[in-house]
Formats: sequence, structure tokens, C-alpha cells
Amino acid sequence: MKNSISAAILGAAVTTALIGLSTSPAQAAQLSFTFDFLTSDGDLFKLNLTTEDTLTTKNAPSYTDPTSGLTSPAYTFTGYKILNVTGTETEGGITNPITAILPEGSGVFNAPFNGVPTIDLIPHSPTDNLYNPNGGFAPGVLPAGNTAGKFSFGGLAFHVGGTVNEDYQVFTRSDFGSTFNRPGPGYDYGGCPGSCLGAIQVPEPSSTAGLLAIGSFGALGAASTLKRKLKSSKTSEN
Repeated sequence: MKNSISAAILGAAVTTALIGLSTSPAQAAQLSFTFDFLTSDGDLFKLNLTTEDTLTTKNAPSYTDPTSGLTSPAYTFTGYKILNVTGTETEGGITNPITAILPEGSGVFNAPFNGVPTIDLIPHSPTDNLYNPNGGFAPGVLPAGNTAGKFSFGGLAFHVGGTVNEDYQVFTRSDFGSTFNRPGPGYDYGGCPGSCLGAIQVPEPSSTAGLLAIGSFGALGAASTLKRKLKSSKTSEN
């Protein structure tokens, strides 16, 4: 599974854009991706992700949220470790900046409403901070034909500043058969805080923005380096 995913990503990353090459030996190669999604209540998120250039596999145990009692199943996810996230969140015509990534293992939950704690409507795990543009779940975890899975069931958490000043978590939904699942392709992501009713991935721009190759190699060197690494064992409704 790892080798097939690795090969697919290698083809996408290397052929789309080998750009921004640097000769500094002190800096390791990194990848750059964009991921845009729209929540059920119309909030638009535009994420710019900077990741490691090698894949990491996480075997996550089943997780039951102590507040909601909802359980995210055990899963295996392979993706690039996210080092930083920037971008914007637009709500009601007001755009705010994404100011920080939250640590791996973070959990973000809906804020109290009129002093009463609210619960998520979709089960999810603490964050993994992994991203895979071609989907990173082991075969059989997602329903047949489902194309989601660029983030895990834990996903990524980040802080939005400005007028919002809130933490958000974007993750692949683990309750695909629930009554909250809206019809249509791509309705497979959840976002918290807020509705957690699901979000759609905005189709443009492409999820893969290109390769931010910060390393001491040229284009051909970058391709061969990635190939060698791939062959190694290292493998909102308020």
C-alpha cells in the first residue's frame, strides 16, 4: 500500500512543479500544497501547507471522545508531516488569517453556546498533522468509491486570528453513512468548531500546488532523491 501511494505521489509532485530550488545544504527539501474547502455554513478556508518530503505512516487506535461519546475507528494513514500552515478563512465577507498550526495530538471542539457545552456531530480523533494529496488511508478504510482521505480522521488543527480568533480542525469524516452526510461527491470532510456537518473540497485550484524544493539538488537530483526515499523502509453550524 505504501509503495503504490508513494509512486502516485512521486509522479504528481515531480511532474507538476519542481520549483524554488535552493543550494543551501543546511535546509532539507520540503513540499508545498494548497487545500481549499467550504464548510456547510459557507465558510471558505484556503490552506497553504508546507510539509516534509518523506512519507510517514501512523497507526491510530480507536478513539472515543469523552464529551460526545462518539468513536473514531482505528485506522492507518500515510502522508507528509505538515510543518506549517498559512492561508485565510472567509466568513460573512470577512477574511481572517491563519496564524498558527496546533501541535500533533490536539483536539478542537465546539465552543459553548450560551454557556452550555456543545458536542461534535461527527466522530474524529486527535490530530495527526499528516496530508496526502492522493489519499492516505489503507485500502478498505473508506467506503468503496469514496475519494476523500487527504487528511486522516484526526486531520489538522490550526488557529485563525483577526475577528474570528478561534481554533479549527479539518479532518476526513468517519461517519459516511450518517444522516448528516449531504448528497453529492466530495462531501466528506468535517470542520470544527462550528457545524461539523461536513465540508466540500473546493475543486480549484488543484490540491497539489507544487514542490517547494529547498535543498542542495537540481531538478533531476530531486527526482532521484525522492525515488531513493520512497524505496527506503521509512516508510460548522454554531
